[in-house]
Amino acid sequence: MRRGLISVIDADTIEKTLRLILKEFPNDNDIYTTEVGICDGDTSGGIHEFIISNGKTNYHTAVDSNRDKVVKNPFPDCQLIIGDSIQVSFQIKNDSQHFLFLDANHSLFYTVADYLLYREKVMIGGYFGFHDTSKYIKPFTDYQHIGSRENPHNYICCREAVEMLGLLSNRFPGWKLMFDEADPNDTAGGVSIFQRIF
Repeated sequence: MRRGLISVIDADTIEKTLRLILKEFPNDNDIYTTEVGICDGDTSGGIHEFIISNGKTNYHTAVDSNRDKVVKNPFPDCQLIIGDSIQVSFQIKNDSQHFLFLDANHSLFYTVADYLLYREKVMIGGYFGFHDTSKYIKPFTDYQHIGSRENPHNYICCREAVEMLGLLSNRFPGWKLMFDEADPNDTAGGVSIFQRIF
């Protein structure tokens, strides 16, 4: 899978998830995916290319705030939504996505808010993925340009968020941990994938 800025391990984890989707939804010719926070769009493009290379049609939505830089549509026919992730979540229908990958603002507040707003966009049996959940990420890594620099929650806190939500310990009702993988040599990265079971 084409991967952009994410590590080989992260891309492999996403690809394993997409393979599960193709296996578990064999009668769905149309596969719906979303990436929230797209940067250069390479991960969105990789998801799209993988699905169509397996004989399915992919309807992909890319969400970005344009806060870090002005993004471009990752590929023709991609639905690009520009806006703050917590303000534009309503534009994606509930129970519509086979896979949703969250790679937006990584502060504790935003990661929790994004999950709570986007989780119901995933259909039952579908998957929700978080990027930058590696247990190897050190505190105060990559300030997220929100609030005080003295607050450790305003840096990459995705793992802390999924732990606080109870997702990593399978205590969030309706969700099951499938993958929690990371490259120990990567200073960020890591992917945690959860399946919606009801």
